[in-house]
Amino acid sequence: MATAALPEEVSNDFLECTICCDTYKNPKILIPCLHTFCEHCLREWVQKNDGDTFPCPICRQPVPLPQDGVDGLKNNSHLASLVKAVTEHHKIRQGKDVLVCTSCDEGKPATSRCSECAEFLCANCESVHRRVRATKAHTLFTFEELKTGKYDKVFRARTAPPCSKHSGEILKLYCRTCEAPICSECALFEHRDSQHDLKRIEEVAAEKKETILALTPQCQARMQLFRQTEEVQKRLKEQLQLNAEGARQNVHKTVQTLTALVKEEGERLLTCIDTEEKTRKKQIDAEIEAAQISLASAKSTCEFAETLAREGGDYEVVSFSQDMTTRLNDLTKPPADAVDFELANITVDYSVMRQKVATSCHQTSEYFLSKSTAKELTSMLRDVSQSQPTEDVPLNLEAPCILRSLKGIVEDWEDWSEHMKGISCEEPPEVTVQKSTISADMEKELRKGDTWFLVAAKWWKQWTKYVGYDSQDMYGIGDPANHPGTIDNSALLKDPKNPDAVFLKDNLIDELDYRLVPVEAFCILVSWYGIKDRHVIPRKVVEHGLFVKHLKVEVFLVELNLYRHPNMDHCVTQLYSKGDTIGQMEEDMRTLFNIPKNRSVRLWNKYMSNTYEHLNKPENTVGDFGLYGGQIIVIEEQNADGSWPRGPMKTRPKKIP
Repeated sequence: MATAALPEEVSNDFLECTICCDTYKNPKILIPCLHTFCEHCLREWVQKNDGDTFPCPICRQPVPLPQDGVDGLKNNSHLASLVKAVTEHHKIRQGKDVLVCTSCDEGKPATSRCSECAEFLCANCESVHRRVRATKAHTLFTFEELKTGKYDKVFRARTAPPCSKHSGEILKLYCRTCEAPICSECALFEHRDSQHDLKRIEEVAAEKKETILALTPQCQARMQLFRQTEEVQKRLKEQLQLNAEGARQNVHKTVQTLTALVKEEGERLLTCIDTEEKTRKKQIDAEIEAAQISLASAKSTCEFAETLAREGGDYEVVSFSQDMTTRLNDLTKPPADAVDFELANITVDYSVMRQKVATSCHQTSEYFLSKSTAKELTSMLRDVSQSQPTEDVPLNLEAPCILRSLKGIVEDWEDWSEHMKGISCEEPPEVTVQKSTISADMEKELRKGDTWFLVAAKWWKQWTKYVGYDSQDMYGIGDPANHPGTIDNSALLKDPKNPDAVFLKDNLIDELDYRLVPVEAFCILVSWYGIKDRHVIPRKVVEHGLFVKHLKVEVFLVELNLYRHPNMDHCVTQLYSKGDTIGQMEEDMRTLFNIPKNRSVRLWNKYMSNTYEHLNKPENTVGDFGLYGGQIIVIEEQNADGSWPRGPMKTRPKKIP
């Protein structure tokens, strides 16, 4: 038996269900997010959702629903014991409610409590307890003694649970091979051969506590990143409001100078801006909520981990250790998605107005984040990311990825690759000719589907200085000391040593880290200066915006880890545009894993633990399904007999009124 003082630092919020805002009643814990709710609250919540999974009420993470429903969810025995202990403690200290004897069925008021049995005893049972040989050595405390607060530890007295297979036996051993607590009878019969590694449960619990406590600080440190992300999103929201207001003022000024003919058009533009702002606000609010949820999730997990490690019994620690370790590992991973600074940008399209009045009017007015603000916000995220601890704690790492080249980003990649190889470096012309040639190409407007290329800003700035591209670069034109040398994009890449793995670093900023160059200008520059290690980085022009559409170059693609069921040791990392469809992804995976076209397949989005989402709409895009970098996509082939290796799609039976 183990005892521990009743923790004064356990807050009421920690013992209250966030759905009913009342003390937990038969608490159930959700795997893998480790959030806990009352059983009856979960029943009502699950009824609102169909399918074999349901979202966690706090973090919205999919939770597998067992075959027997909410009853099959894991009981949070640790929280249940805390609730019971705190409730009994308050009742005795306050003396308002009468506690009944739990040793007999007569319903008499209890007058004392046994520390070893954790039972409340009436006067008769107390007398018997003191005489029976098996219990006469037990320590009994009267209610008057308990009210003093000196013996709060008896409320947390823990006895090892009994074995469900062998009556009267206590779970005091642990089989490492089977990863299960066992009793002496289990060890003697079911776990007796040499393959079973048996240890005393308190020894295993001590090891599990060390692992949990070692991982908890990393999760706590990650909370700072969530706070900083929340702050950046709030700053983005403020900037969005400023930019939206600037856009409104520009629209008002333009409309005032035009005739009554354009008043209707002006109102339409205002409506579009308001709608765009509202939509962006919702997106940013969702990101803020996600950051707050992540922070709350990390906080609650840390509280639960610390409480479990400090106050949990051996059985409780062992029971939750694997889930707790997995959750802490998951929370210490870096966030999958970077902050989308473009959410604060507003573009106003005046083309329709110009057509109506045939007067001088700018086609677009852009209200973007300033470079200094974008740099400041990026630095906030970078600083907190670099300050995260890197202790040598064993983490569950993914299987090593087999990176492949960036084929498929542009449809004619093979043509471009061969074209780049075929470009021979020729002597660059005079700097004035270089400037005029590239300047003309850089005036090219964005067109949907066109290909642009990334060039490192460091090289581009050196070249502009060499040829006098900008007005501030008029000194030192043609100076050999300013020669830019070979185009070098290695500073933009995660792995510059691998020319076939063109994966960009995170948080790169346009014009600060790279410059976008149209294909014509890029090919000319390569012919003049060459390019180091074949680091060619092409990107497509896509439409952006929900209501007011504008074109942009999609610089950052989504990195997805592709697997073929059941081989989860072989991973292929592939880049996808948010506009790519699930059908295109299926074709890629068939090619990658040599799956015939006539073979039926299913695609799954695998979450943490063992939760899968069926990607059942091939016409939907990567963006439609909300896929983000680092997610696992699994392709499953149908068996010859028509069955599926993972079994049929699970559906929960509907209630019949």
